[in-house]
Amino acid sequence: MMAEVLPRPVPLWRAIAIALVAPIFLLAWDTSSAVLILRHARFLLADELSLYLAIKAGFVVVLALLVTLGRAWRRFGYLGGPGWRLWVLMLPAWLSAALSLVHGPADIALSRCLGWLGLGILIALGEETIFRGVVLSAFVARGPRVAIVTSAVLFGLVHLAGIAGGIDIRMVVAQVIYATGLGISFAWVRIASGSIWPCVIAHAVMDGIGLAAADGVGNALRYQSDSYPAALASAAASLAWGLFLLSRPPPARAKCDLMESSNHMNLL
Repeated sequence: MMAEVLPRPVPLWRAIAIALVAPIFLLAWDTSSAVLILRHARFLLADELSLYLAIKAGFVVVLALLVTLGRAWRRFGYLGGPGWRLWVLMLPAWLSAALSLVHGPADIALSRCLGWLGLGILIALGEETIFRGVVLSAFVARGPRVAIVTSAVLFGLVHLAGIAGGIDIRMVVAQVIYATGLGISFAWVRIASGSIWPCVIAHAVMDGIGLAAADGVGNALRYQSDSYPAALASAAASLAWGLFLLSRPPPARAKCDLMESSNHMNLL
């Protein structure tokens, strides 16, 4: 059997630049879009759902254009399959969605519920493309664990932006820990399956159901003393599950779409 020939890694300086620019682009888009809406479309400020839909829909459209121009759909896993057998490994996302279902959706109109589910899809497409697409691809040739940890830590840290958005710092800390653990499991599945779709679907289900149940981002992230211990426990469990996956032998190899030569990193 012929030995597998792995590509030369992206130069470290370029991989680091990609890993920093990609999430900064995400945060800059959210901030600049909010400023533009404040100046030119203030009517959107009256409804949190409309505001977030406008911001995230615009981001997904621009991101899709960039990925198309960079010919990165295959490299980022969008031409991969559903990876059914690995869905169970994204356990924290399914547990979060199940807990939201137990509480039940908020007493809102069906159209609004569908709106939050749609927002969950937009958030998933944007964040998964950035972290399990751009960042993971930049580091995967240096080894699966390096790519998994880098993308997961950045995914967790980007949630620190919640402090600027007025979210209680205690909730931000829990969110960072939870997202880091979730990012490990998502990245592990992304590499093992060669597809980004399992991550997109799990992320969309988790966020969509959670937002519909709370009827809003602000409500979902509001600090409540009686429920905060459960939030911390959930964050700790997510991180523990991620570290458990990380302790296992890494996927035998990344699929060829993820392992394309670093000379073709055209997106950034």
